[in-house]
Amino acid sequence: MTSKNILIILATTILLGWQLLRPGYFSMHDDLQVMRLYEMDRCFRDGQIPCRWVSDLGQNYGQPLFNFYSAFPYYLGEAVHLIGFSFIDSVKFLFLLSLFLSGVFSYLLAREFFKSHLTALVSAIAYMIAPYHAVDIFVRGALAESWGLALVPLVLYAVIRTCREPKVAHSALLAVSLAALLTTHNITVLISTPLLVIFGLYFFFTNPNRTRQITYLVPGVLLGVGLSAFFLFPVLLEQAYIQTKFLTTDYFDFRAHFTTLSQLFTKLSWGYGPSRFASHQYPETLSFFVGIIPILSLVFTPASLYLNRKNRRVFSLILITFLLSLIFLFMTHARSVRLWEFFPTLRFVQFPWRFLGPVALLTALLTGFSLDSFALKPENKTMLLSFVIAFLIASNFNYFRFEKYFPDMTDAAKLTGVEYDNQIRGALLDYLPQTSQKIPETKAPSAPLILAGEVNTNYFDRRSNYFSSEFDVYTDSAEIQFPVMDFPGWTLYQNRRAVPIEFDNNNDYGLITVKLAKGHHLIQGFFENTPLRTTSNLITFGSGLILASWLILKSKKNEN
Repeated sequence: MTSKNILIILATTILLGWQLLRPGYFSMHDDLQVMRLYEMDRCFRDGQIPCRWVSDLGQNYGQPLFNFYSAFPYYLGEAVHLIGFSFIDSVKFLFLLSLFLSGVFSYLLAREFFKSHLTALVSAIAYMIAPYHAVDIFVRGALAESWGLALVPLVLYAVIRTCREPKVAHSALLAVSLAALLTTHNITVLISTPLLVIFGLYFFFTNPNRTRQITYLVPGVLLGVGLSAFFLFPVLLEQAYIQTKFLTTDYFDFRAHFTTLSQLFTKLSWGYGPSRFASHQYPETLSFFVGIIPILSLVFTPASLYLNRKNRRVFSLILITFLLSLIFLFMTHARSVRLWEFFPTLRFVQFPWRFLGPVALLTALLTGFSLDSFALKPENKTMLLSFVIAFLIASNFNYFRFEKYFPDMTDAAKLTGVEYDNQIRGALLDYLPQTSQKIPETKAPSAPLILAGEVNTNYFDRRSNYFSSEFDVYTDSAEIQFPVMDFPGWTLYQNRRAVPIEFDNNNDYGLITVKLAKGHHLIQGFFENTPLRTTSNLITFGSGLILASWLILKSKKNEN
């Protein structure tokens, strides 16, 4: 039965994501996915693993993109690209796979809540086909967040399985799934943590043998954090190196992006415009519609609570799910502004309507609870659940389409000319190094600039984690500026000497600048790890060894 339902989820994925199977590319708000994957590929080819600094973004001055931004989906995308897919096809595959896995993982999670396989399937499809899922993939093009939405149900499933059946396999699943989520989308982690903690505590306290649960839950969480350390610790501890003010001000001020009740519950029209202040006044904007079936599940929940009042376990789960749904919905509305202001970290969420992601999962579970509350004969219940699946697909199908289609778009076209220029200046302010005093308005020069002296530049080689150039200086001294923004980790060497040389970054864009004496000089710049990054990498490596050893020892014990 489970295999059959997974096939149904696969068929639903193909039905909803059929446009992703077409050649060419599409319009989306975050049209940087191909460029980001291209940058990840450059890191791999240059041996910069884990990838942190990318050389093309930031107007070709470089940017510490993957030191702070979603890593896991792009590592996965690089694996897809290396087996032969183009960058464009790899990105489309990632979107399609995130949709499929959101269905599979939410189905596994729903099986922990419902005895009926069909009810779990309805819940999974309700999550897959939620309007916000369509917004994320087909309007915003938010690859990282779409993967975050896929992984949250898996982490929650791993927590529940570890509580109900504490053993190495479930603890290992918790570690791997948690590490994947922690390295996928920082904002999804921030938003979903209360959901994971509250459900985790419920299942912890409602299952016996808590000592054994702790024995497997704690290692699972610690190993999950350890596996993600290479990314998580720099994100948390190196924010002082970038200008985070640009992530929370102007357009990204959360106060400009609250929803209204009508947008959540009655506005059925679908738009491809941006989110904006007082967006309810504009016809072309993002859709924040919760969905017909999710709304009905919220309306029916009080009756469902009454019908299940004698079943303490089910009643508690419905109540927790319902209250969390209302709280997350409340967080999207302007009435919650005091909470946003009281918890400063929430400002990094940027868009309050992002809480619709957890709402989609919670209302999908409420849909299952509501359907399970009907006391029907098996054949009638099967008919009802089948009808709900059909209605879900029919009522939301039109949301799962891109606004514009470019059938002739290829990697070559996307990564050259105007398309390339648009992408390298996209998200320019997201991770602008503190060393930059101004915002670059034009593309970086293709070679070092001679600021003073008479100099002949023999060549300039720039990669993702390295640059080098040879100079012949004919005057007593010269000053040379490289088109690379300084960021902790950049270290310069002269004439292959082992001792680094000093350089200056006190200029408009914080560019690496050196002073040279008369003569021939080879200058090499290496992007090296800070002590924190080295420690984080070692923690990840060590956590991987510990997890592998734990699994091997458990396997040998089972064999014996």
